[in-house]
Amino acid sequence: MIQRLCALLEDAGAELSEVELRDVLWFAATTAPSATDGDGDGDGAKGRVVSKEALGDETIYVVETEAGLLNVRMPPTARFAEEQAVSVTHVGAAPPAYDPQSEQ
Repeated sequence: MIQRLCALLEDAGAELSEVELRDVLWFAATTAPSATDGDGDGDGAKGRVVSKEALGDETIYVVETEAGLLNVRMPPTARFAEEQAVSVTHVGAAPPAYDPQSEQ
């Protein structure tokens, strides 16, 4: 997965090492040109970029999927257009989750 993402980012003109990707990414968004048809090549949640917000050392993409909206944190060198079809896959350890019952 990491090697595939490196190749995609390299094709897009970005240069990140595998270590940088593991350190920076909570989620990996990979392009899936036909994700809207259900024929995308990504294994993750198929969706489309709804909005993006550049925050200096990262960009937050809001991705609409069947499961709902996902906030995807990416390095500023990764560039996805609004309305672009993507496949979102989690990389690394499980992210922290908020439990409304325990409020933790």
